[in-house]
Amino acid sequence: MASNEVLKKLTFESYNAMSRPAMFWNIPIMPMVGLLMGGLVFGVAATFLLSWVWGLLTASPFLIALIALRVVGLIDPQYLRRIRFARRRLWLNLKYGKPLLLTPFNPQWSEFYGARFSHKRYAPGKESAIDALSGPRTHGDPTRQ
Repeated sequence: MASNEVLKKLTFESYNAMSRPAMFWNIPIMPMVGLLMGGLVFGVAATFLLSWVWGLLTASPFLIALIALRVVGLIDPQYLRRIRFARRRLWLNLKYGKPLLLTPFNPQWSEFYGARFSHKRYAPGKESAIDALSGPRTHGDPTRQ
């Protein structure tokens, strides 16, 4: 009997809870709030300006999207996050090309690190921040600290 209890799989309800989206009726909360508020604002505006029929017609795409979100949430709660990452990857592919490595990128790095080693002036110009870094290293140099 004791060996059976050891082999029993332990389950924890809080396991992986921080990576799951917050859901209400199997719909992620933030998209649900956005769709409900959009449907409410546009539906009330169309009802006030035109008629109640136009108000219902204006609010119906938001309700259809809410139902679609519920169906998608029932199948895979992480699907919206996967779509977001796929859209970001597609945008980066279009912007930088397919063999892009996803690494942190700071646009100011090339200003100091890249130019520090490969900077050579062919035309004289005014002094820049790189001029202080382009010379050889010496101990006790106050500009390089």
